[in-house]
Amino acid sequence: MCDGVSAALLVATTVASIGMQQVQAHQAAKEATAQAKYAAEAQDNEQARNMEEARRALQRGELEADRQRRQASRANGGSVSMLAASGFELDSGSNLSLLMENAEEAQHENAMIRFNAANEAWQYQNRAVDNLNAQASALAQGQNAANKAHYQANMASIGAGLQGIGSGMSLYGKKTKNDDLYDYGSIISGSASIFR
Repeated sequence: MCDGVSAALLVATTVASIGMQQVQAHQAAKEATAQAKYAAEAQDNEQARNMEEARRALQRGELEADRQRRQASRANGGSVSMLAASGFELDSGSNLSLLMENAEEAQHENAMIRFNAANEAWQYQNRAVDNLNAQASALAQGQNAANKAHYQANMASIGAGLQGIGSGMSLYGKKTKNDDLYDYGSIISGSASIFR
């Protein structure tokens, strides 16, 4: 009778241990997944912000280039009217060269404004790509952590099961007191420790 109670207690303890390990693993996996989703969502928000900053950088560049073009046009128009009012010829010579040089300088400045805006936008776009990569990495790390928690719980469950079997066999071996009976319980209990 006492041996039956011991065996039942052993089975109940083993089952409870396995159940607790599985519950803890499920909770750890759930937490890892939640953290990964949070990190991924943060990266997604940052990616959207960087894309918006890239769009704004291009828009600022266009507005600045347009402002510079109008300013250069006014300055060139002022030069033309001043030269014309002074009686200079505008279709040849150094006056024409001066006007053409001013126009080329204005075009160059306009191109630099646009280039700088495109470069700034490109930097934001690269950050957005980095955010996408970080988002994918966070999700993968969360999945790996969840898988690891389940794996460790399964290995611990196998170890606990083997330990229970080993303890049960030790009880059986002690009950029979047979010198010829090999103590399988201690062998199984000892090998169960590799699963922890």
